[in-house]
This record gives sequence, C-alpha cells and structure tokens, in this order.
Amino acid sequence: MNPRWSAKLSRAVGSVLLLICIMAYTFSLLRRDLAEVVNTALATIGILAALSAICFSFSPCITETEDRHTATYAGEKFLHSCVMIIQTLFAKYAYSSAMSFDIVKNTAWLSFASDIVFTLLVLAFSSFAVYSAHWGFDELNILLWDRYERRRAATK
Repeated sequence: MNPRWSAKLSRAVGSVLLLICIMAYTFSLLRRDLAEVVNTALATIGILAALSAICFSFSPCITETEDRHTATYAGEKFLHSCVMIIQTLFAKYAYSSAMSFDIVKNTAWLSFASDIVFTLLVLAFSSFAVYSAHWGFDELNILLWDRYERRRAATK
C-alpha cells in the first residue's frame, strides 16, 4: 500500500476510533458506579502516561527543532489528558460520596442538583481529556508519518 494512503487511513480511522472509544467510555462513566469505572480509568491513564513518556523520551533524540517541539507537544497533550481523567475520577468520587448522605438522598431538589452539578463536572473533565488525547494522538501520528515520508524520500 502507498505510504501516503496508509498515513491518511491511519489518521482518519485512528482518530474516529479513538473518539468513538473515548465517548463510549464517557457515557458509561456516567451510568456506572465508581468501583466499576476505576479499573478502566486507571488502564487509560497508564496507556496515556506511557504515550506521554514515549513522546518525551523521543523528543531529545530528534534533530529537527520543529519535530522536537511537535513530539513534546504530543507528550504534553497525553499528560494533560491523564490529569483530566484523574479529575474526572475525583468528580465521580465526590458524586458517589454526596449521594451517600441521607440528607442528599432524602431531599429531592438536593439530589437533583447534585446529580446535575456532578454530571456536568464529569462531562467537562472527560471532554477535556478526550480533546487532549485526540490532539496528542493526531500530532504524534502526523509527526511519525511525516518523518517516514522524509526518510523514504531521502533514500531514493
């Protein structure tokens, strides 16, 4: 397969799959209990932290300044996504804790207000995490395909 087609396919399909998976996780995050969500969140944090570390380790090895900045940017985006997922877990924990109080459970308006506030917080944090992870993924993917094309052109 032509490398240019591979690059375009990788970017298009990779971005769409990433967004579908993360949005599915976000919606399941709202429906499931905290105990059910933690394992998936920690696995996601581990994957994103590994990608961040790879980008930061890869960056000093690159001789081109612009490429080095792109690798660092992708690493920062992955790391920022980890932080936002941790904040999402904090918001989910705060919601679970608030809903365990009798006064919140037994007062309709307080229960409704807590539900709205914490749902919005979880959605906001997880949306920012999706945004950061997507841009980190996209920048890293573009960088790697561009470097591949340059190296391939130089060997011809």
